[in-house]
Amino acid sequence: MQPVLWNRTLSSDIPVGSLIEAEADPAARLKILEMVRDYGFCKIVDAPTDPEESQRMIQLVGAQRQTHFGTYTLKKKTTVTNVGDTTGPLDPHVDKPYRFAAIGITVFQVLRPSSNGGASTLVDGFEAARHLKEQWPEDFELLCKTPITCQRFDPGDNSHGNMRWYKCRLPVIRLDDQGSVCGVRMNERQISPLDVPADQVVPVYRALKRLFELL
Repeated sequence: MQPVLWNRTLSSDIPVGSLIEAEADPAARLKILEMVRDYGFCKIVDAPTDPEESQRMIQLVGAQRQTHFGTYTLKKKTTVTNVGDTTGPLDPHVDKPYRFAAIGITVFQVLRPSSNGGASTLVDGFEAARHLKEQWPEDFELLCKTPITCQRFDPGDNSHGNMRWYKCRLPVIRLDDQGSVCGVRMNERQISPLDVPADQVVPVYRALKRLFELL
């Protein structure tokens, strides 16, 4: 199956599934999983607002994979080590690009809607990569073959008191063995200064900037 590429026109008909229906009917559960496979996301309705019931949504997909964040509650805080706990808007990004094995499916459970802001913005990274390849093929090739270092320092707030430094070095755009895009790792807050030959610094930054602008 090929993924369905999409843009803002999808906003009038986004993938939606019911948790209650999925729990009662394997066919409804399969439909949700197929929408995640094809579109990369699915909005779940009829979901609980009790944090103790978060596993109900996770179990639609499978076993929960624990990272150093564990099951994390995003909320406004006065002192933060996670930018998600601020009230400022975040650019489109993928989580944890500093891991060699990137996150598969992230489940967000809305416990209490914000009265001001708090909207989730979704972007199709595969569609952005397609545009980049179409408009600037040289930049696309650069981001497919140039390893980019991403890193994060965890002071221990989210990992049982253990300080850790996460770091990996991989291209932003990943291709499968057929040459098709199968992954996009973009997070402007976790990209380190470029470690590339001097004559590649300007071209790679240009390619990154163009992909960010598309996103």
